[in-house]
Amino acid sequence: MQAASDGERLYVGGCDRSGLVAAASCWAEAVRRSLDAAGIDEAPVHGVVCLARAQWEWCVAPMRLGSVLVSWPSHLVDDIKQTHEVGDETVAHVAALARAAFPARPAPERG
Repeated sequence: MQAASDGERLYVGGCDRSGLVAAASCWAEAVRRSLDAAGIDEAPVHGVVCLARAQWEWCVAPMRLGSVLVSWPSHLVDDIKQTHEVGDETVAHVAALARAAFPARPAPERG
């Protein structure tokens, strides 16, 4: 995985996956608007591209492309625990709002 030198493109396995970064930014904004409409302004909202099956080189660190964090699952959990103090009740409330506003869609079939 690598970001291009200008910091605007994301390449994973030689393929340009920059669309994921743009989508994460749009989704983060949509979530923020949804929470604002529900009167929740204390919950932090950040765009994240979490590469669960990527082969990360040992020297690669998570990176930010614009406002979006590109990371892997264990680092994301550690980052959230270290940087955000949000109570369990707030997490449950925000999760319920997110589920209602953004229902899950089935994953596309691989062909």
